[in-house]
Amino acid sequence: MSAETIEAVRIVDPAWGIRRGNVRIEDGRIADIEIMSRTGRPPSGGLLLTPGLIDMHTHGAGNRSYDQGADALREAVRELPRHGVTTVMPTVAPIISAEGLNRLAKLAEALSAVPDVNIPGLHLEGPFLAPPGAAGSATAGDVGLLDDLLAACHGRAGIMSISPDAPNVIPVIERLGERGVKVFVARTRATPEQTAAAIDAGARHATCFYDGFPLPEETEPGVRPAGAIEAFLADRNTTVDFIADGVHAHPLAIRAAIAAKGWQGVSLITAYGGALTMDCGIANLLSWLNLPPARVWAMGTLNPARILGLTGKGWIEVGADADLVLWDESLYPLKTWVGGRCVYEAAKR
Repeated sequence: MSAETIEAVRIVDPAWGIRRGNVRIEDGRIADIEIMSRTGRPPSGGLLLTPGLIDMHTHGAGNRSYDQGADALREAVRELPRHGVTTVMPTVAPIISAEGLNRLAKLAEALSAVPDVNIPGLHLEGPFLAPPGAAGSATAGDVGLLDDLLAACHGRAGIMSISPDAPNVIPVIERLGERGVKVFVARTRATPEQTAAAIDAGARHATCFYDGFPLPEETEPGVRPAGAIEAFLADRNTTVDFIADGVHAHPLAIRAAIAAKGWQGVSLITAYGGALTMDCGIANLLSWLNLPPARVWAMGTLNPARILGLTGKGWIEVGADADLVLWDESLYPLKTWVGGRCVYEAAKR
């Protein structure tokens, strides 16, 4: 693989802030970083180089849903590098039938053939979820069914979202931990006690925070009840993510979560694909949050990499994977690299 040097850019790294310098890529990794300015003040003006964005929860891109099958997945992920995304966990809702398991298997088989984005695994949203509304019934935890789902994924299941109030869900959480699958909490009316039990079992991340986490029923007039939201905010060992579109979560709610969990404990997702892209989500957070910009960028890079346990991603440091994005001053992606290979370059404007 040919070497390349990205010169005279503002380098974004959560460990150091923003520094001006050159970054050399060789054999798919960052081979050298030459810092041109070591002043404490972040440099202004010029192109920005960041780690590639990582979307942990997204159901599609453009007008394609990953639930539509392998062909739709291959078409959808082609859109991601133009929005600065270099790693994605395609999110699907498993259908419990022979046909559904077969479709899941075909999706899993397609992941390794996608060239332009990293796909560490699938994100299975369900089936062990408790509906947040009054209608319907929760899908009870079933370790046998879980094993069938994981077998259909051929080892490519990376995340499963569950509800702490789904009956018999604790054995499911424990089995997922044994199999190395990250457990996210979603769509729940769980009590603080149910949520704490799920956290203790290994479900330490909440996805689409606030959205699908309805306030528990008020039983004492004037006394605000507590639920899964409060359980996650109060636990130092947990993390959360948001759809930063200003609709699914108010900016004030995101700021409150950061106050409770610190910038390291909050990540950005898109969830519903075409409704929000990761680059727009980062731009929103930069305008909403009174934080150093490098820490805001961490919410789409370093923080999800840590949650997923992805080594070599989320940082700009020597030896890290050369998953990088070059942005202009208006935060328009100009060029995206995955493993040191340019997978997207914007047309000259």
